[in-house]
Amino acid sequence: QDGLTGLSNFKRYSLRINNDLKVTEKIDLGVDISLKQSEREAPVDNALIWNSINRLPPIHATRFSNGFYAYGGGRNPLAYTTPDVGGQNRETSNYAMVNLKANYEPIDGLNFNIAFAPILNQDFVKDFTRKIDYYDYGADTPRGSDPQISSLDEGFSRTFETYFKAIGTYEKAFESHYLKLLGGFDQTFFRYDNFNAFRDGFSNPYFQQLNSGSAARQTNEGTASEWALRSFFGRLNYNFKERYLFEANIRYDGSSRFNSVSRWGVFPSGSAAWRISNEPFFDVPFIDDLKLRGSWGKLGN
Repeated sequence: QDGLTGLSNFKRYSLRINNDLKVTEKIDLGVDISLKQSEREAPVDNALIWNSINRLPPIHATRFSNGFYAYGGGRNPLAYTTPDVGGQNRETSNYAMVNLKANYEPIDGLNFNIAFAPILNQDFVKDFTRKIDYYDYGADTPRGSDPQISSLDEGFSRTFETYFKAIGTYEKAFESHYLKLLGGFDQTFFRYDNFNAFRDGFSNPYFQQLNSGSAARQTNEGTASEWALRSFFGRLNYNFKERYLFEANIRYDGSSRFNSVSRWGVFPSGSAAWRISNEPFFDVPFIDDLKLRGSWGKLGN
């Protein structure tokens, strides 16, 4: 889709596939895939161009009959948005996600669920600022340039994440009792990489590659970061006749953000409740549900 100004455009391609497979009566598998690519183009300093459009008096020329661009009191928005004259910002993003999942129910009430999802996102940015000469009417030499020198700024970043989860549950109702047990493990990994490079002094603005610029003022930088979380957890639920309810939880969490001495922590919690409205002696017509509940827990950061 084209934008409101020249040199602006946006394209996006996407594909999504969801598959749920019934392997046997006890085993279910699933595969979800999501792919996206987007391409965005815009003039350099697009916001400043709109500001110039609003401030430029309509009596000022933008381009003369000989093809030279007029000074116009400052930045010329027509020159900035004309192909092969103004610079351009290009952004390309690629995204891929796969979600693999499996469910196994060996007996009634016992269930095992596993899921794994890697996610990759890559962004590439190329920002080329082209030198533009401005002229007064009838002049053969430029009055000035804005910007005064062509430059190229390129950046690449990548984000990679993985999620893994495994949970087992068992629930059973017998006579007046209900019991549910849950145990699981999950893990998250995240990494980010980034690289940027800059050069200016392009003698030929049609060769918009870093090696075509001058190395005199070149710069580059790169960063990276990563972290991970890992957790083991369990839960017990019990109730008797839906009157007396009890829940106990425990987590064993680890984070890469802490040093090895204090990386892991145990975090318990529990609750108990009495549903008074289910007692035989309770008979209050205007109260449908009355429950007293108390809980305690310990959480980490």
